[in-house]
Amino acid sequence: ESDLVGVQASKGLGVRWTLNGGGSYTEDNFSDGRQDQITAYRLGLSYAMRRWLNFSANYSYIERQSDATGAEYNNEIIGVSVTATR
Repeated sequence: ESDLVGVQASKGLGVRWTLNGGGSYTEDNFSDGRQDQITAYRLGLSYAMRRWLNFSANYSYIERQSDATGAEYNNEIIGVSVTATR
């Protein structure tokens, strides 16, 4: 069973820039009694060069805590993307 709570927000910075971010907390309860807690944060920035062309950069941090040996980890993820639509 999993319980998740999260929030996310987006704010326009002028005409072409958008700042977005969010966070979440998940609690995983497994049938064998194991319990994990996952905390995640995300921050991103987007630039709309044209109506049909968008550039984005994002940073995410994910932390898993567990009462099971070897199941804990921390991840840092950096992403960039280009989106073109018709």
